[in-house]
Amino acid sequence: MTKKMREVLNRLREAETRVQAALENEDTAAAEAAMEEVRVLRAQKAALAREEQEARAAAVANGRRVYPDPADELGGGAGRRGGAFSRTVLAQGFDPRTRPVVRVPLAQAFPDPDKWRRIYPDDIEPMGRDERFLFPLLPALDIEDAAAIEDYRQTERAVTGNVERAVDADTDKATLNVKIEHVVREAKQFAVVVPDIPNQALRSLPQLETFLETEGRFVVAQAIDQHVLREILAENPPTSYMGANLIERVRHAIAAMRAVGAQPDVLVLNPTDAAELDLFRQPGTQDYLFPTRSVGEASPLWGLRVVERTSPTGDEPPILLDTRRIGVWYRGMLEVAADPFTGFKKNLTNLRFEITGLFHVRNPKAAHVIAETDGE
Repeated sequence: MTKKMREVLNRLREAETRVQAALENEDTAAAEAAMEEVRVLRAQKAALAREEQEARAAAVANGRRVYPDPADELGGGAGRRGGAFSRTVLAQGFDPRTRPVVRVPLAQAFPDPDKWRRIYPDDIEPMGRDERFLFPLLPALDIEDAAAIEDYRQTERAVTGNVERAVDADTDKATLNVKIEHVVREAKQFAVVVPDIPNQALRSLPQLETFLETEGRFVVAQAIDQHVLREILAENPPTSYMGANLIERVRHAIAAMRAVGAQPDVLVLNPTDAAELDLFRQPGTQDYLFPTRSVGEASPLWGLRVVERTSPTGDEPPILLDTRRIGVWYRGMLEVAADPFTGFKKNLTNLRFEITGLFHVRNPKAAHVIAETDGE
């Protein structure tokens, strides 16, 4: 390890400590300033690591044997005062009278002599997450702290009488009857608690970042996506099930949507139906009808974007959407709260994620469900 790398690592630890202290004091400005310094130092650390690796590779290529840095060996090197253990402790300001207690990473006090061959894992190794969601494809507006939204939507169009008439007719002209509905809807709250997280996993900033970006983001996105589909189906959109296979049923549903003025652009499928569509064979042959270049979106059906959506049950019927008319995802606020007190005796923390928002369906006929009904 070079002297420059040690300096960067020490500054990085100090910056991370400042970030954590600022967050505990709820000082947003100081936390952001320290976080910016952390980002810069991490970039410097990565650049220096690449330089060291390239230098070692070049040395090996030139036939030179690469030895560990004497400063990092347990006994210290020739011409140096002390080894890694003492330097690490003293670097933290240890003094028997003024600072009798310090905490240092054990890996620095007992460094691996062959550390350039080590492979560093992620801070937290997350489980797999199925993130095939629908809601990112839909229009969105920000409502921040608003508790409700209001909208106007047309619910009826009817013509009374004949539009075409003789030029000298003296009868009543045709009348167009239109109804406009004023809608007020309250925002919904989505809340989930992730209990019993080991404090150690959240102690350092990189680990906290990793956890929030994986589990935190995933659980919020999953709740939003389930809400969006639930709101669409709650409006009882038109339904049909005409055709001998999925392709035929989709085409008949497109015709039904166009008949009411909608222009479907997205076909939402569960994973089973998406696989069936991608593996559809041309009649009388073993050849696939669609190219096999990608999964879930290889089927170019009449200009539709095929979206393979995940869900807890995985058995939702196919749904056609006109994303320009179906509705709007009104995004509120996200609140993240930590409770380190309930599990204090066990060194555990509970995290709570709360969001407010609402998917408002403006035109139920901009959706079409392909499913059998009782009369079919």
